[in-house]
Amino acid sequence: MSAKIRILAQALFVLAVVTLPVDVTLRFRLFGYNARLSQLFFGLLLLVVLAEALRTSSWRSLGVPWAGVAYLAAVVASIPWTHDVTKTLGYAAWAAFDVAAFLVGLPLFLRLYPQLRAWSVAVYLATAAIVCEVAFGEIAALFGGGPRPPSAFIGTAGFPRLQALFYEPAYLAFFLTTPVAVALAWHLSREARPRLPLLFVAVASSATIVLSTARSGWLALAATFVLATLVALRLRPSPRVVRQAVAVAVASGVVAVGILVAFVMAKATGSPIDRLAAVPEFARHLALFGAAQGTGNDVALRTDWYALGLRVWSEHPAFGVGIGGFGAYVVQQGYTPAIPDPSKIVVPNMWVELLAETGLVGALAALALVATTVVSALRAGARSPAAAGCAVALVVLGLVSFQFNDTFLRLDLWLPLGLAAALAAWPATEPVRTLTRPATAGAPGTAGRTVPS
Repeated sequence: MSAKIRILAQALFVLAVVTLPVDVTLRFRLFGYNARLSQLFFGLLLLVVLAEALRTSSWRSLGVPWAGVAYLAAVVASIPWTHDVTKTLGYAAWAAFDVAAFLVGLPLFLRLYPQLRAWSVAVYLATAAIVCEVAFGEIAALFGGGPRPPSAFIGTAGFPRLQALFYEPAYLAFFLTTPVAVALAWHLSREARPRLPLLFVAVASSATIVLSTARSGWLALAATFVLATLVALRLRPSPRVVRQAVAVAVASGVVAVGILVAFVMAKATGSPIDRLAAVPEFARHLALFGAAQGTGNDVALRTDWYALGLRVWSEHPAFGVGIGGFGAYVVQQGYTPAIPDPSKIVVPNMWVELLAETGLVGALAALALVATTVVSALRAGARSPAAAGCAVALVVLGLVSFQFNDTFLRLDLWLPLGLAAALAAWPATEPVRTLTRPATAGAPGTAGRTVPS
């Protein structure tokens, strides 16, 4: 029975991770709220591992990080102040699900089956590779334009702003930041020969972020390479680390630039010289694509919304106006014109949005959750480079990506949170017997070898 339960849990994990990046479809309505198919699979995984823990009397392995409890308490404290009860209750339920599924269920899953630690990270990286392939296919599919607004294409060549399976390019870059960090940190921390799958994921994901033309993604990518290199130098002090990081960056740039140049030359007309001459003009459009499409004031718009978010926070500094309640509040206060669905009004900065919706209490709790997870994952980096990679990703997402995106509850933030927590907690919290393989399971002298991650 235990083997069948493990196979079921593995299947649910694969389905949950593979369906996670599909923002546009694979969702359903639940009590008037959009739920993702990935949430369903992660929820089923939680139920399966909880049942297995109870059946095997492993319930003592259950635990919720104190920072996760503090964050949930802050979310609950914000509810009485909301002006949109339905949206706030839905977001509060989402927050409870994220904490349960990723900070309880995922660590428990890998605690029950520690031999699946490296496998679980591999599934995540393989999903990123699939997303990259979809993005590359998008270039071919939209070669002649497509059912998108003009702002979704760059320059006269009409290069598509890639979004793959997501709503917009920024979300595509947000998702791929973690696989880049994990693959790069893992690759740079290894003394042995490079693993080609890690290099493929790092290069393909980095090139896709560049091709997405998401400016927040470009900043996050640069920060990821710098931080991953610094972390790898701490784990493996060697000049080769910097050279290898530069090699991956150059390879990623060559792939991205090669695709862009090939696309522009294929769309241009005339002689080969004329086609090549179209590349500098495209580069100019790429550097100014916001202004070229009449949206050059997007920075001013962002700062205006930042200011409005801080104004709302100043009016409710402790507990905010209810998680998910920002839109309804600013409409009712007359700070912005009403729209049919005020819940779509958000602050394009996650930390400002947290301050406005959950107050200083909620923002500090969320910061504590990310910070404690990062610290524990970095401490575990020597035995788990993948944990160190997740830590790098969380720092980049928190300090860079969230300055341009909103919603702390996104699953593609909580999956690396859960993986980092799970990889960092093992083997320190596990009995010795789960950390070793029997001597008969391998070559002589391998009984004390841990499972790599």
